[in-house]
Amino acid sequence: MSEAAVPIQVRVTRAALSIQDCPRELADALQYTRYDIKHEHGSFVRTPVPTLYGVYDEHNRVCRSYANALHLVRHHAQAQQRVLSVNDQRVLPELSVEGLDRERYRSVCLGALSDVAKARASGVIVFPTGAGRISLICGLVQMLPNHFKVLVTTEDRSAVLQIHKALQEVVPGELMGMHCKPDSVPARIMVAKLEDLQDFTEGELAYSNYALRDFDVWICDEVHRLPVPARAKFLAQFRAVYAWGLTATPERADNSHMLNEVVFGPTLYSGREKTGPKRVAPVKALVFPLTTETPLPEGLPLSTQIELAYLNNPRLRSLLILILATLPNLDEAKIMVLVETAPDGSYDRQQLPGFTLLQGNDSLEQRRRVMEQLRAGEVAKLICPHSWADGVDISGLDYLIDCSSTVTPRKASHYIMFLNLASEKLFNQGIAKLQAIEASGWDARYMFGRELARNLDFARAGLLAELGQFTA
Repeated sequence: MSEAAVPIQVRVTRAALSIQDCPRELADALQYTRYDIKHEHGSFVRTPVPTLYGVYDEHNRVCRSYANALHLVRHHAQAQQRVLSVNDQRVLPELSVEGLDRERYRSVCLGALSDVAKARASGVIVFPTGAGRISLICGLVQMLPNHFKVLVTTEDRSAVLQIHKALQEVVPGELMGMHCKPDSVPARIMVAKLEDLQDFTEGELAYSNYALRDFDVWICDEVHRLPVPARAKFLAQFRAVYAWGLTATPERADNSHMLNEVVFGPTLYSGREKTGPKRVAPVKALVFPLTTETPLPEGLPLSTQIELAYLNNPRLRSLLILILATLPNLDEAKIMVLVETAPDGSYDRQQLPGFTLLQGNDSLEQRRRVMEQLRAGEVAKLICPHSWADGVDISGLDYLIDCSSTVTPRKASHYIMFLNLASEKLFNQGIAKLQAIEASGWDARYMFGRELARNLDFARAGLLAELGQFTA
């Protein structure tokens, strides 16, 4: 019998996946290429770095990897015509949407939850514009056994507070935990910031049955922001029965999204809009260039870049005010402005009169009521974070102005977005939006000349000529 015909023994537990007598060729296939992106001599340089997602013991011919990478091991083994004998020792409880209150969840959210329940596996869940993000997290938690310990992680404090508040509403009568410095309340279900993962590996939490290995389920919101060295080093400590990663931007310029597929598993649900035929009357997408008053230093975390380029960028505010001032029939127009995160009560009240604000402390019921008023025409102008416009089908919207970094385009008579020129990562996020616009058959117009695009150093700048038309 040839070596290729001998079954390769694969053992999978909650802790890890191990391949006995692993051929070197299979171990070598278990790697991906990420890119180090650096700014040198006035331009961005991408350096490929091969990254192994398994540890190979050449002496004993044993390869160890993440348990949820089983689908990739099977894929590469099939490509090499190798036979696997898999001993999967994980116990996966049933998941069902039958016990959910269907009036609480929109159809897009129920569809995603249904797909996850049918898959009965860990994996990545892709939503356009982060649609239903908080509702989806609540639904995932409600589908789990009542004794499971659950850790929900997200990027910033405001998102922690929003998720914590929503979970309190859907899981009444139970203490809801949170770890968001200076606040820390341990409980069976906890919400925490991604950057605080270390607190679950050492210190009081780790030694009181709240270490990463103690959680049965990990739900990672904004999972595209996970693969950075300071966070990735904790991934091997998880022993989750189910691990789900949520994202609206599944592909990253540095190829770091490959790590998410290794750690969490395959994509279980994707709500991204499929390419279809061109429409007779396409949506008009207007693309404005966005810069910052000072260049963003290289090496900043993506979350910091987003904060400086969107949340605290005077040029974005000025550009938004100028655009609104020049819109025809402004008084009668129906407008939604999507921002990066929940604004406070002082957000542009003087500069944007007549706009209703959805604020950080608004309840789910208040947010739902305002969205219904917008759909019914009782509210004509609204400012809200992109994650709160989740799954809303708004007919007759004249303008949707996207002042956020991650929103995928959604239908309106006019879709206005800002192409960020502050860094290559932010620029590539804009390219992803433009590709979605192209796939939807929308009429994209750049509100700047072709010469600006020619002078950009970004690697993907050449795509602009394919994805829209330039103004004179």
